[in-house]
This record gives sequence, structure tokens and C-alpha cells, in this order.
Amino acid sequence: MSDTLRWTDVNDIALQLAEQLDTIHGGLGGAPKFPQAPLLRLIWETSLRNGERMLRQRTLHTLARISQGGIYDHLGGGFARYSVDEYWLVPHFEKMLYDNALLAQSYVEAWQLTGTPRYAEVAREVLETLQGHFKHKCLEPIRLNTRLAEAPSHKKTIFEYAPVSHGAADYNRVCD
Repeated sequence: MSDTLRWTDVNDIALQLAEQLDTIHGGLGGAPKFPQAPLLRLIWETSLRNGERMLRQRTLHTLARISQGGIYDHLGGGFARYSVDEYWLVPHFEKMLYDNALLAQSYVEAWQLTGTPRYAEVAREVLETLQGHFKHKCLEPIRLNTRLAEAPSHKKTIFEYAPVSHGAADYNRVCD
């Protein structure tokens, strides 16, 4: 048996994943429901390579349903990390940089392929959110990963962060 991953293996995996996507609400599985951006990207990229319409349609359906639900912040932009229900209605109020970045890329590509204005609108709002929420003057040398759900709205924003290249002293940096 070879340790090399073949295109046919990737194709089979993408087909199996797409068959598991919820045809009503989109996405994989039930509650809690995560966008699973890397898996959606795999299905999407495979559809572009093999031309399989079902893969593309199920990915687009999932993107549409996610952006219609409460997991998408219709006021502030961006996506919560997951929905506590299977319908994408009730978000867990935590925004992850990597999820939002991958989802923004998916929405841009969906817009490029379909010309559907809603996909472009969501991508733009997500990218604007990333520029605003994941950037703070006091933490500029720091790469921010998460906007925590536990951050009280009436107090300063709480971030989990990791230093880019400045050492342990940055972990202790506090901004008012």
C-alpha cells in the first residue's frame, strides 16, 4: 500500500463528505453545528477540479444557509465559531479569525463563480469585520486569533492572542 494520496482518494473523500451535508439546513451534522470551512473548501475545490455539480450545489447551499442564520452576525459582520442548534440560528458568540478568513475566501469564490451579489456582500462584510475586530492599536505586534464569547460588551474587549515575534513580554501586555 502506498503512502501517497491520489487524486481519486481526494475525490472520493469529497464525494462522501458532500453526501453527508444536510440538504435542508446545509453543513455537516446536528447541534452544535460548525461551519467546517476546511471541509467545505475541500468539497468546493474538488467540484472545481472534477466538475461534479452536486458538490458545488451542496457547498453553495451550505454557504447560503450559514449566511442567513444567526451564526452570521448580521449587524457586526463575521461568523460565530458555531451554532448551538442544527439550523444555524443560535450562535455561540465567539469569532475565530481562521474560520472567518476561510469562509471569506469561500464566499468570494462562490460570488466569482455564480455572480450572486449576496456572496460578495457577505465576503465584504466578513473582511471588514476582520480588519476591525481582529486589530487593536495596543496589540499591533500581536496576531489575534479569537474574539471570545465571554467578553462582556460593556467592558474592554478580551482577546486570546499569540506573539508574532516579540517574546513572552507581549503575553503580559494589557490595554485599557
